[in-house]
Amino acid sequence: MQRSIKFLVLIWCCSLNNFCYSQNNHLRPGNIVLEWPEYKEVKTLLDTRQFKEAEPQLETIISKLANEGRTKDLIEIKLLLAKSIMHQWRTDEALKVYHSCYNLAKSNQYNQLQSDCIMALNTIYQFKQRYDKVEKLTKEGLKLTDIEEDDYSNYCMEYAHLKALNNQKDSAFHFIKIAYDIDVKLKDTVSMIKTCNIMGLIHQHFEEYDKALEKHLEGKSYIAKDNYVKQAFFHLNIAEVLISANNLDRAKKYILQSIEHANNYDLTSSKAKLYASLGDVESKKENYDLALKHYNTSDSINTKSKNKKTKLVNMVGRISAKLFANKVVPKSEIDQLISMRTENIDNFLKHKVDLVHLHYLSTQGVSKTQFYDKFNEYKNTNTYLDDDLLNRNLAQIEYFFLKDKGEYKKANEKLEEYLRLKKLLEKEKQNYIVQDLEAQYNQKVQSEQIASLGDLTEVQKFKLQQQKTFLKAGGLLLFAFLTMLFFIFRLYKKVYAQNETISTALKDKDILLREIHHRVKNNLQVISSLLSLQSRQIEDDNIKKVIKEGRSRVRSMALIHQNLYMQESLTGVSISEYLKKLVEELFNSYNVNQDKITLDLDIDDIHLDVDTMVPFGLILNELISNCLKHAFPDNREGIIGIKVKEKNNSLLLTIQDNGIGVDHDTLIQSNSFGNRLIKAFSNKLGADLLVEKNNGTIINLMIRNFKKAS
Repeated sequence: MQRSIKFLVLIWCCSLNNFCYSQNNHLRPGNIVLEWPEYKEVKTLLDTRQFKEAEPQLETIISKLANEGRTKDLIEIKLLLAKSIMHQWRTDEALKVYHSCYNLAKSNQYNQLQSDCIMALNTIYQFKQRYDKVEKLTKEGLKLTDIEEDDYSNYCMEYAHLKALNNQKDSAFHFIKIAYDIDVKLKDTVSMIKTCNIMGLIHQHFEEYDKALEKHLEGKSYIAKDNYVKQAFFHLNIAEVLISANNLDRAKKYILQSIEHANNYDLTSSKAKLYASLGDVESKKENYDLALKHYNTSDSINTKSKNKKTKLVNMVGRISAKLFANKVVPKSEIDQLISMRTENIDNFLKHKVDLVHLHYLSTQGVSKTQFYDKFNEYKNTNTYLDDDLLNRNLAQIEYFFLKDKGEYKKANEKLEEYLRLKKLLEKEKQNYIVQDLEAQYNQKVQSEQIASLGDLTEVQKFKLQQQKTFLKAGGLLLFAFLTMLFFIFRLYKKVYAQNETISTALKDKDILLREIHHRVKNNLQVISSLLSLQSRQIEDDNIKKVIKEGRSRVRSMALIHQNLYMQESLTGVSISEYLKKLVEELFNSYNVNQDKITLDLDIDDIHLDVDTMVPFGLILNELISNCLKHAFPDNREGIIGIKVKEKNNSLLLTIQDNGIGVDHDTLIQSNSFGNRLIKAFSNKLGADLLVEKNNGTIINLMIRNFKKAS
């Protein structure tokens, strides 16, 4: 079976892309450096990709943490340092820092941090093609306990990749399926992008091009339309499938789109790979001068990332294009190519090197003995290839040699053999060329089958009518049958008319309910506007503040009715959608700088009945307003986290901030109007309120009496 020459490079590109872009520059809550001015400066540099400038400041923070003996915080900062070094293509230095973090995390049994280190190390070892190291670390990661479930998904993906490299097809698909199922369970669309991509690459590796294309397109569907970075990687992978299936024009279209995105975002390694693929397309189309231009462009870009595999792929493509274009190939280039063959590369790339070398020998006027010695050596050392593919390549090279020797009869025989095998291989790939053509074909077959069934039915009816003409009893039977059908049809029309009436009534009811919610929302909006107008005539700041809070409560109720009349279902409100709009309004109302206050939402997909949503919305309004008003005085920076989870037939609301904090007794004993509202509506919902002061304030509200939307 043919193995894709690009499989390893594509897997690494995918891993590096996900590693670099999925790692954010946030530390876990509780890290002591979060409030350090030095870290805030470093974070700004990292967010703007100024990795070189961030490096010395990170080392200063590391030294300070080491003196204070804060090992866990130290590991997190060292991981950021390694990331900064990695982004500067100083791979060996980054590897040493990651190993240091790994040893510290493992010795202190920080399993989650150990897992973070393993994934980072795997990315580098993939780049270095040290798959023995990758396999060892991945097996270790699979055995770790108390790690995030999406980390386990990543290890299954990595292990599937390793099994594919060893051509263990069943094991590869077993582990990638586990990863896929975890992502579906977690509804993790970010991870689904990576999983579908690797799934597609594995299908492509085993020449299942239709399934490969299906998975790449599924993965692409999870990417935001404006995320051109990830789209560039998927376009490259789709292009590789199309190149393998000889659909060169569509492959070129995808590659050119990816090059445009790679240029906009300065994706160096990706650009080198894309131009190499573009060279492959033009070479297959026999545009050899243009192919050479693209291979040279890839090499010039690759000088920064120094990817040896990309360099070798370009050299193979460049020399092959020169030979097919009857251009002179210096012996020094062949010697360099052969020397690079000894490096740690996959078998199919070695086969390509051997094939180019044999092609070169066929043009150098060597003796038959010299040529066939090398010819037989190539044939014996590439037995892992499919027989048809191997024989096609050998027939083509032998044709070049015999033609050069002037043995035209034998040369023509080899040319015919080459063309026959080429046609056979192309026919096998026709199933994977363009999916929409296959869909059109299937639709056409189905239409023909339906037409055939229709013809058959007409013949049967004709025969039946002939028989009933000769049989009086059959005629009476038919009359009785038709009479019964008539009454059934009348009954059907009556029932249908009743259903139409009911349906119309339901639609009218739906319209009326929407109009009611719309008017309630408008009335509440009018009340809010009247309060706003009234507040402009008041000079007392305290009274203005009270009216402003009243407006906020009215708006929280108006949002509920707005959501009801704007969505399809009129029976309930989505907590997630409501919260996003409520927080946006509160941020605007209190003039909150969103660069200063970061919002972290983790909301289950729950729809609540309007009778539950109104008191729940007012409680949310009060608690979030309290955070915005009191948690971050003096224009401080901070994070507000809001979680809503369904747990043990109860609804758990958690609002957490890292502000100045307030304890349980202070909040509970407060006699403010807002606090009385919280208590009153908590009692209505049968809720328990718990306040904890820990690096800010944590408020937990466990609601027992709630009703979901029907």
